Amino acid sequence: MAKKIKGETSEQASEKLSESRRLALLMLAHHYLARNKDGKAQRPISRKEWFEALYSGQWKREQPKREKANKDFSNFLQVASSQSAHFIYMDLKEKMATRSYYQAASAPVRKAIEAAFEYRDRNAKDSSIAATLEKVTEQGKPFADELLGGYGGLWDVIRYSAHGDQTHELRGEARIMRASMKVSLAVNEGDETAFELRYRPHQTLKSDGFHVSKGSVLVLGKADHLLFMGWESPTNYPILIVAPKEVPGADGKVDFFRGLVVRHHERRYMFASRVMFLRSSVSSFDDLNPKIGMSFHSELKEALQAEHQGLMDFDSLMNNIVNRVGSDGRSGLLIK
Repeated sequence: MAKKIKGETSEQASEKLSESRRLALLMLAHHYLARNKDGKAQRPISRKEWFEALYSGQWKREQPKREKANKDFSNFLQVASSQSAHFIYMDLKEKMATRSYYQAASAPVRKAIEAAFEYRDRNAKDSSIAATLEKVTEQGKPFADELLGGYGGLWDVIRYSAHGDQTHELRGEARIMRASMKVSLAVNEGDETAFELRYRPHQTLKSDGFHVSKGSVLVLGKADHLLFMGWESPTNYPILIVAPKEVPGADGKVDFFRGLVVRHHERRYMFASRVMFLRSSVSSFDDLNPKIGMSFHSELKEALQAEHQGLMDFDSLMNNIVNRVGSDGRSGLLIK
């Protein structure tokens, strides 16, 4: 976060600005030197005028040596250095991170405003997928850090099978789908959390074969729910999982959570089901590959009790994924 906290010097706040944000800020600084506040080309402000305006306030109180401040200012405009960058950040944020400035700006400047200040125009009427996600999700490094701390790692994924085949009826036991999931930082993205889910469809006979779903983990609305949104390979169908956000334990980690999954079935229909996630203690994602697939209730009970020490009563645990719909189906499927 670039926001200065109580007791922190501006130099300390400057050091916290990531390189990517400073580069975006550098573009905005040169844009500002060529344009006035409302973005229309008029008489450009000079570097000297801008520096004098910046240096007249808090910067002068923290750095009384004008020569040092002026050098820091020049270095930032050349190579986006971190020294004293916070003063430039706060000044440009006040000028540019507003709806009127953002809407009047060109596309490259908008991208730089978003990157430098984590700005989003919540009143935008754009109906594109990106605009919709920006409207309904909380994004940025703070949310990614919190998600990774609480949910990062490996998970067992458990739900009831959507097949309901004759084997189920003959044996008198429910069939259960067990999958595996990894939550981690997205590759090449410093502020996005990603997931990879592996599962073995009922029709897949090879013991080492599985399908893969990949996507992003987003924080919904007022940070009360998570949205796992991705796509499945090889079907290229979407997969969506919505889960209430859980309170982490004393170690900062979440060990169990529930949700609702919507995905494409191998028999070419869409279905929804309750699903639960148990944190796994294995050291490698690949270690979970032999465990995924279809099991009967009694088989999964034996396996999970052996793998998860201190597991709560299995039957009570499985109540979390029973797809109960009240009023003979005339009600919604709730996750609570």
